[in-house]
Amino acid sequence: MKIVYQCELCDKVFASEQEAILHENQCKGKRFRQPTVEECENYFRSNNCTDVEAKKFYAYYSSNGWKVGKNVMKSWHSAASGWILRVQPSKVLKQFEKTGDKYDFGF
Repeated sequence: MKIVYQCELCDKVFASEQEAILHENQCKGKRFRQPTVEECENYFRSNNCTDVEAKKFYAYYSSNGWKVGKNVMKSWHSAASGWILRVQPSKVLKQFEKTGDKYDFGF
């Protein structure tokens, strides 16, 4: 009887245990890990954004299975950065409306 080894992360089969271990170590680096609410809040705070936005981000992506379109998310930090960039201009415009200050958008 032939012994086969299987990667625990992606179920790929290998002839030797050493090959399976090497492959498993490579898979660990590729596998997405869902963040906690606290991790999201810390990331948003470090980028001058509110905890409310962090919770909205977490709720949105946890409700759709941490997917971007039909694809599994690879980096929640990148998705959060995009979220923050989309939120920040609205804050600038609200500030402009309140104070009437001029703002240079760099265009």
